[in-house]
Amino acid sequence: MVPLVFRIGARQGRHSLQIPHVRRTHATTSDSAPNSTNSSTDHNGPLNRSGDVQHSLETATRHCQDLVRTSDYQGYLASLFFPQRVRPAVWALRALNVELASIRDTVTNETLGKMKFLYWKQALEQITKKTQSAQHPIAVLLAAAISSLGLNPIWLNRLVAEREKNLAHATYYSLDEVEQYAENTASALLYLQLECLGVKDVKADHLASHLGKAVGIATFLRATPANAKKRLVYLPQDILAKHKVSQESLFRGGRIEGLDDAVFEIATRAHDHILTAQSHIENAQLPYTTALLSTLPSIHYLRALEKANFDVFDPRLRHNNWRMPYYMWQANRKQQLFQN
Repeated sequence: MVPLVFRIGARQGRHSLQIPHVRRTHATTSDSAPNSTNSSTDHNGPLNRSGDVQHSLETATRHCQDLVRTSDYQGYLASLFFPQRVRPAVWALRALNVELASIRDTVTNETLGKMKFLYWKQALEQITKKTQSAQHPIAVLLAAAISSLGLNPIWLNRLVAEREKNLAHATYYSLDEVEQYAENTASALLYLQLECLGVKDVKADHLASHLGKAVGIATFLRATPANAKKRLVYLPQDILAKHKVSQESLFRGGRIEGLDDAVFEIATRAHDHILTAQSHIENAQLPYTTALLSTLPSIHYLRALEKANFDVFDPRLRHNNWRMPYYMWQANRKQQLFQN
């Protein structure tokens, strides 16, 4: 059954993807996009003909699809279950998240990072107010998505602001701070994915909030070994201190006394959010399961972490679950996010 996912991607591939009803903007000037290690296209030059607009959309779609596929593969798998007409919008959202997350690792100093975040804040403002034509391929596709699907830019602005805050403030002193970060990043993406499907419902947003917080916490846990090699620690400092785990011991790696207990406490909070989300689902079925499929890798990671006795350095946790395409397909077919 697994190959079905890839057949979907091949049959409804990138060459036929479009966002319908794109309204063309008439401004002809714009600041050029900052240099990006992920971009290989020329982002300069006004779009003043309908043919240019369509060509730009196709180029932007390919760019975002390729970026998400290479840098957010689990998110890319989940995107294949969205209706074809909104799939480019999902790629635009997740591509923006990838672009923002990569800034910290691609700049040589904080000033350059702030300049890139300033560009994205200005780009989103121009898209929202329709004052200038978008130039960066991600911005081009976001503009089309906001115009055709009515996406709420407030979540995009929060995503940019929270990522920028992380640029200068890489330490989280409490689990509450980690949850706030997750709410403005992972949950914000889920809110926008719900809007891609036309879902604007308080109950759906409530589920997305809890699931996004679980995803954010799980992401920090999963990234701990890689971050430790860079001498970075995103785990809440109060919990590490409570279990007498020092940052230097994390940097050295190996068996660390007290770390499993600290990870257990952190993972329990993520699990509590998942349980809360489950408790709000009647008859276990969700008509908007598709928008939440991207949370499944984190849910399964937390289960695997429990089996590994909460050892985040367990080598079995380094690899993606090869069954994930099937789990997503099954969840989407049954419209049941929690089933295994």
